Amino acid sequence: MKKIKWIFIATLCCISNLLCAQIFSFEDGTIPSNWTTTGGTLSSSTLKYKLGTKSLKWAWTAGSSLTVDNPAGLSTVSSHFRGEQGIHLWIYNTTPSTTGKLVLNFLNSSNQVKCHIDFNLNFKGWRCLMARFVPDMGHDKTTLTKMVIQAPATGSGQFYFDRLEFPLSVSWKRNSDAQYSVVQAPTVHDYMGVRAYGNIPTTSTPTSAEVQGIKTIIQRLEDWYLGTGQYATSSNFISRKNAITSHITWAYNANPDDLNLSIGSDSTVTGSGLFAISNANPTNGTPIKYFNKVTTGSMYPLAMDYRLNNNPLRKTQWLNQIDYLHDQGWADGSALGVFADEMLRSYNYFHSMFIMRKELDPVRLARELNTINWQSFYGYVNKPGMKIGDNADFIRNLGYPKMFFALLQADSVKQVAALKPVVNYLNMALSLQHGFGETLKPDYTGYHHGGAYFSAYYNDMLYASVWYYYLLRGTPFELSQTTYNNLKQALLAYRSLSSYYDVPKSLTGRFPLQTEVVQKLLPAFAMLGLSKNQPDTALIGAFKRLWKPTVNPVKKFVSTGNSVGNLNTLGEIEVCLKAAATTIPEELNPQEATYFPYAGTLVHRSPTFHFSVKGFSKYVWDYEAGTTIGEGLYNRYIGYGQFDYTDLITKRRNNNYSTTIGVWDWSRFPGTTYKYLPLAPLASVSGTDRNFSDQSFLGGVSLNDTTSVISMKLHDKMFDTTFYATKSYFAFGNTVVCLGSGIKNKSQTDRTETTLLQQVVKTGESFKVNGTDVTVSQNNINQPIIRDNLGIRYIVKRGKVDIIKRDTMYAAVINHGFAPKDSSYAYFMLLQGNLSQETVYSNPSSCPISILRQDSIAHIVKHVGDQTVGYAIFNSTANLNDTLINKVNIPSLVMLKKQSDGKCKLVISDPDMHRQSGKDSDAVVNIDHEESGSFGYEITLNGLFQLDGNNPGVTLTQVGNTTKLALTVVDGKAYKINLTTGQSQNSLAKVLDFSGENKQGTVFLNWETIDGHAIESFVIEKSNDLNAFSPKAKIYATQGSVNAVYSIIDENIESETFYRLNAISKDGKILDSKTISINSDQVKSDIIFPNPATDNITVDLKRILKDIDVSIYAIDGRIILNKFISGDIKQFSLDVSELKSGIYFVNIVSGVNVSRLKFIKK
Repeated sequence: MKKIKWIFIATLCCISNLLCAQIFSFEDGTIPSNWTTTGGTLSSSTLKYKLGTKSLKWAWTAGSSLTVDNPAGLSTVSSHFRGEQGIHLWIYNTTPSTTGKLVLNFLNSSNQVKCHIDFNLNFKGWRCLMARFVPDMGHDKTTLTKMVIQAPATGSGQFYFDRLEFPLSVSWKRNSDAQYSVVQAPTVHDYMGVRAYGNIPTTSTPTSAEVQGIKTIIQRLEDWYLGTGQYATSSNFISRKNAITSHITWAYNANPDDLNLSIGSDSTVTGSGLFAISNANPTNGTPIKYFNKVTTGSMYPLAMDYRLNNNPLRKTQWLNQIDYLHDQGWADGSALGVFADEMLRSYNYFHSMFIMRKELDPVRLARELNTINWQSFYGYVNKPGMKIGDNADFIRNLGYPKMFFALLQADSVKQVAALKPVVNYLNMALSLQHGFGETLKPDYTGYHHGGAYFSAYYNDMLYASVWYYYLLRGTPFELSQTTYNNLKQALLAYRSLSSYYDVPKSLTGRFPLQTEVVQKLLPAFAMLGLSKNQPDTALIGAFKRLWKPTVNPVKKFVSTGNSVGNLNTLGEIEVCLKAAATTIPEELNPQEATYFPYAGTLVHRSPTFHFSVKGFSKYVWDYEAGTTIGEGLYNRYIGYGQFDYTDLITKRRNNNYSTTIGVWDWSRFPGTTYKYLPLAPLASVSGTDRNFSDQSFLGGVSLNDTTSVISMKLHDKMFDTTFYATKSYFAFGNTVVCLGSGIKNKSQTDRTETTLLQQVVKTGESFKVNGTDVTVSQNNINQPIIRDNLGIRYIVKRGKVDIIKRDTMYAAVINHGFAPKDSSYAYFMLLQGNLSQETVYSNPSSCPISILRQDSIAHIVKHVGDQTVGYAIFNSTANLNDTLINKVNIPSLVMLKKQSDGKCKLVISDPDMHRQSGKDSDAVVNIDHEESGSFGYEITLNGLFQLDGNNPGVTLTQVGNTTKLALTVVDGKAYKINLTTGQSQNSLAKVLDFSGENKQGTVFLNWETIDGHAIESFVIEKSNDLNAFSPKAKIYATQGSVNAVYSIIDENIESETFYRLNAISKDGKILDSKTISINSDQVKSDIIFPNPATDNITVDLKRILKDIDVSIYAIDGRIILNKFISGDIKQFSLDVSELKSGIYFVNIVSGVNVSRLKFIKK
């Protein structure tokens, strides 16, 4: 069947190619013999042109007509069955008329007019006509043989025609504009409809505060582009200014034609013909130029050059460019045929318009304001029925042009009146949008194209939105407090989802190689953090942790001067420097576990690692793809349970996506379950991405910052409807339990696999299976223990593993065979694990993890050590046979922890969003604002419990020896419930030996506990003066342990810093508290010596540790040496004689203790 389908498509393509019509560009300078006029004259012209350097000029008189007999392509395409055929023509008008129009008639061989279209003449310059015969003109698909263009009944003038074509398919994206109307597709933006609301509302006289607010906003914009000079001597400011200067020079060299536009004999500015991105391609070898070549070319550099250096030539060149654009059709009411993609690439036009506003004479200003009104979709802010949320492209690309339209008005009355509805629009657009619509979601992630999208679009939208808030702050036009809170939480969520500067690969949309983007958002953290009277501690703390301007990628960002949107200005650097100068300390690496239901993603992170997992479902699409590797050509399995891992100490990641074919295997994303495919069938075909399944089970919960679960039921509805898999990840601290069941499909040709890992192993690094280095591929290894080169240990409990080695790329996959019927797997991942932990977890008698259930009913995992149980319950009607949960009334995610003091912590989630869905993102456009339905959730526990403290919305009923909890749930959220049996125990928990050391600029805090089983967590606070302490980190206690040792790192040390440690009980009481001080010069040189070293180094641990894992890392993250030392260790030596000269790090792991030292090898 597939073969027949592809033959049909290939045949259809061949037919389509044969039917492609000739493009008339009139370049030979002659008048075609089949072109005749009943009035006026026809001639070839070099004064006006679109394609090439010539056009056909028609000097028309009142009532005259222009006839074209049998133009090439018309008769051939006009009767085609697809109904997409039509006309594509550019027309230049020299004589505007508010009442005149051209009528284009299309006739058959009997001279009957079969269809026509009117073309209004209320313009001067070039305009494009793109229309289909059938839907737009009412044609019946019979053969057309003639085109007759009828001039107005009165007047006279000249028309110029160029690039005439009768294409087989006129773009579905075509727009109606001020010249003609078409039947627009539902998803095409209605520019004409919106323009009808573009008038500035009438308003009362503005207040003095509003007038002053306008002046303040304008001055802030001036400072944003040109800087205030406050930080003129800063090396970062100088670096940015030099980058801007370099970009100006580059732009001039790249766009020389735009600097030397000519003035025609009719005083119009003339240059190459310009086309919209979506409606022209190179034809017959004639090169074309797009509008965005100008609007993103030298316009902004010219404006900046003029304002920074006061060069009058640059002003003249810039004015010529806007006149040139206008004459080419960049004007109010002109859709250029297809206007859809222009808004994404017009930012420099808008920015330069504000920068050069004072250089516009009244005529130009009025003309360009009308253009901005049209192109910015300004009328939308006045249109009745505005919905919450908006497209990310509209917010990031058209939000500030709307603002500029207001600010550029000639008087304060109009400025205020025009700006007020923009403020209302922004508050609406930045509201939380439930459903599939864009952009900000209730979990503070962001959507584009109907799904979470963190590598592009959304991050730019978030930046722009914060910029709007920053510009308007403290004025009568300040955005709402709700908007502020939404933006703040969105930034903090972005920070949580990202390791350092990288977002998870599975959230990159169609840009799998484009993960390093967080540095571009740093100014947003700074701006919003400084937008209130008092700087925001969380935002500035996050900013400072990431603001490392001497190290890439921040260093590269600082030294970038090419403006994209509103990035890379002098004011941008100044706000970063201002935030960096605050006294707020940088945050420690966050420790948290959070599930983001709208992104279908769990984040589980500690101060030393970042781990995330993503799935897809009825509400979260699988992947997005383009036509190249960099645009996700092979992205199909990216959402099939992929996990991303980053070692925050070494900065190494678990994936090595590559554009090089044959190195990275695009079927084998880490963590995913899939059918293995070669590249050709794996490649995406247009229209087969952004798919939703029919499975609603994708969800997650976190009990606390160290304990979480995500689970999903996968079903492929696009490529193989027989493919199913159920997958869960249970995370307990640095241990992740990975389960799969119900893996099935009917493919006898494509093997089903689950990938554990795929990554490059560099020279000098080891990759071990069952303790032995692997150098070649291996097959059918039963339940192996794998140690990769990133410090992850994989303990396979169920499944046979193949090791695939391709060049330097290693992959480990569980082989489920062909057409599996109910395959399963189970393995543990020890993130930054050590040998002693591996020994404990690989031995059934000592392993603290128990897999209680793994089937179609549920995945249930218990951590025996801290008495925590995680549940992914798929079948709510079946008997769980569980000692804790009696039943639930709907498939659920649950985590439960019973404590020794009689208290019980419970977290539950209903993963079903309870709303409509569709086949793919296009199918949900009409329901994108439908909110999730609420559901009455019930869970029945075995035993008798009472509610402990405040549990809003939860009702409790005891029936026999069971306790039923009921509450209303929505949106896949997690709900935490605190319970108690009323039975508690006292504890004499104490903290011993709280100490700290400053080791080469990094503070290491260490402490021990005695009788610590009643301690739930530790809160570390920090102060500079012993008066005001602020929380810096929270660590959960090791459960089931009477005595334990803990350690944490703080890289931010000031002249003298005080640290306070509070031990918190399970009922929230402070059991013990200790305070110490650390001096910035408190460096103990005998920690690692000699340093620099030649042959050997000795490490003095300062206290005894038991069973340590020691690794030496090169500065690029490569593991040079890995060594396990057993026993009670106080001091040890390492041979470094074979190491090359350079900087190295020694990593020491013992239980929960992690130490990192630096030394130099001579």
